[in-house]
Amino acid sequence: MRPLRVLAPLFVALLFAGRCAAADPPADRVKVTVAVILANGDGKIDDKLKCVAAEVVKMHPKLTGFHLGTTSTLSVPLGGAEKFKLVDGQEASITVKRCTQCPGRFCLEIDSKALVGEMTYSSVCGKYFPLVTGYKTKDKGDQLIIAFKVESCAGKDKK
Repeated sequence: MRPLRVLAPLFVALLFAGRCAAADPPADRVKVTVAVILANGDGKIDDKLKCVAAEVVKMHPKLTGFHLGTTSTLSVPLGGAEKFKLVDGQEASITVKRCTQCPGRFCLEIDSKALVGEMTYSSVCGKYFPLVTGYKTKDKGDQLIIAFKVESCAGKDKK
C-alpha cells in the first residue's frame, strides 16, 4: 500500500496562524476533536466542508462529494492517549504532547490501521488538520478523511 498523501502543504499556514480564544483548561489536559469526513464522487458537499473540499479536490480530483460523519471531543492528558472511533470499527489512538521545538504547539501522535501505522503532526490550537487516508468504507466505498483539532491552549501566553 502506498504511503498516505497528507494535506500538509495545504494547511502549513494553519500551523503558523491563529491563537486559541477559549479559556485555559488545566495545564495537564487538552481537548482534542476528531471529525470523520467521508469523500466520494457524488458531487454533494456539506456546507461545513466547502473549504476543505476545495483544497482536497486539488490533490484528489475524483473526490467531489464530502460528507461530515461523526465528530467526537475528548479531554486528553498531556503525554497520554485516547482512542477515537472512526468508521467500520476503525479507531485512531491519539497521544498529545507539548512540542519541544515550539512550545506554543502540540504534537499529536496518531496511530490507526486506517492510516497504515503511526504519524506525528504539529498543530496549533483551534485549527483543524485533515488527513486523507487510503481507507474506503465497507458499505459505500467512501474515502475516509480524518480531521484533528486541539481546542485547549494551556500556556498560550508563554513566549
